[in-house]
Amino acid sequence: MLGYYRNPINFVFFNESIVVCAINSFGAEQAWKNGIPYEDVFSRACYLSELLKREEVLKERIKPGNKQLFDKLISFMQEQRILAINPENKSISLKGTGEATLLFIGSICWPMIDTYYVTLLFALSMVKQKNILDSNFPKDV
Repeated sequence: MLGYYRNPINFVFFNESIVVCAINSFGAEQAWKNGIPYEDVFSRACYLSELLKREEVLKERIKPGNKQLFDKLISFMQEQRILAINPENKSISLKGTGEATLLFIGSICWPMIDTYYVTLLFALSMVKQKNILDSNFPKDV
């Protein structure tokens, strides 16, 4: 796991990795076949970017006030044939031609997201005090 954190190339594709992980969070069938609404991907990417804000030092980060960066990333990924945008309903779907690239890019952030998730579940299992609200605990962690 520490190899992921020491990888010097992480910051180069960190934002793209957040987008890929956000798309995959909707499920494989939705991401590959049906497509996901553009705004929903942006919303989840903002959440993941906020969650991982301390993991990498970046010049620009995906956030609600910086939608231009997100639009630029989506355009770049579309040009690289990693994902496709359906102009009719403005939905995003992954392309099979870029599957190896998607796996590589997603592997940058996925171990960090997975670690946060496992840590949260473990910490929740240790909470014995009933005066702590379960809804506030993940935010505090």
